[in-house]
Amino acid sequence: MSERTRRRRWLELLGVDRSRLPRADEIAAGPLRPLTIPNIVDYLRLAALAVFVVLAVVYAQPSPLLASLFAAIGLADFFDGFLARLTGQFSRLGMLLDPVIDRLLTVVGGAVALAVDALPWWLVAVAATRELATVTLARYALAHGLAIEVNTLGRVAVAVTFLGLAGALWSAAEVWTIVVAIGVAISLAATGVYVLHGLRRLAAQRHGRNFQTKTSSQT
Repeated sequence: MSERTRRRRWLELLGVDRSRLPRADEIAAGPLRPLTIPNIVDYLRLAALAVFVVLAVVYAQPSPLLASLFAAIGLADFFDGFLARLTGQFSRLGMLLDPVIDRLLTVVGGAVALAVDALPWWLVAVAATRELATVTLARYALAHGLAIEVNTLGRVAVAVTFLGLAGALWSAAEVWTIVVAIGVAISLAATGVYVLHGLRRLAAQRHGRNFQTKTSSQT
């Protein structure tokens, strides 16, 4: 294997180069495949999230343990994506499950940070509303045969928001409120990009159907 090939392979594994990976609509049209290695990682993330909630009730204050567990669940999101690209085990269930867990982690982490007075209520409310809107839009898109690809802005938003939430769960410092606010602002911008992209694809689909109908009627 040449140096160039190895470099490209690593860029693929890290999710930087996605040109040769299956598209989101191809995965969405594929089999559910619940028992894949990446999906097992997602199941473990869900179990760890339940443990996180229990520990949050027990500690009821910012804690290094809470912050570390939250960070581990967040980092596992990169790990399951890496495993999917390494093994080629892409699945429709994984495509559905992975973003839902991220949404849950953001909402639950924000709620816990709010409960321990580490973040202001308005910021948690905006973050939770954005996550709910994202899930609603994603379901609408899938119902219309669209599978929206995660963009770079969205990945940056998740990383910054998770960093801020982990910091807030470690200690109630003002700097973490600022970091979470930046992450939420980037996520709102990413949502705008998703909406524009989805509207363009819907318009293209309708144009294609109209053209096909017109062509059929003329033959």
